[in-house]
Amino acid sequence: MAVSSVVTAAWATLTKCLGVAIIFTPIVLIICGTLLVFLVMKRKQDPSGPGDIDETRMIQEMYQDMGRMATRIEALETILLEKVRDEDKESGDGLS
Repeated sequence: MAVSSVVTAAWATLTKCLGVAIIFTPIVLIICGTLLVFLVMKRKQDPSGPGDIDETRMIQEMYQDMGRMATRIEALETILLEKVRDEDKESGDGLS
């Protein structure tokens, strides 16, 4: 008898949980779907705002500047390595 009362209690709890899930799942899906449709419609209305062009231009300039900076860093590394090699050769402590 104790097992059947436990099973009955578990079944009642499960039924309540499923009932809550059955009620709230469609509500949550409707809300999420509505928000998704709203965001898609808003995006289609104004795909490129006035700030997008400026942002694109700024990103392109930053990319070009980073390329120039990389070139300068490579040149500085070369100069520094040559200077270290020359100093090592003069002192006789050469690593190579």
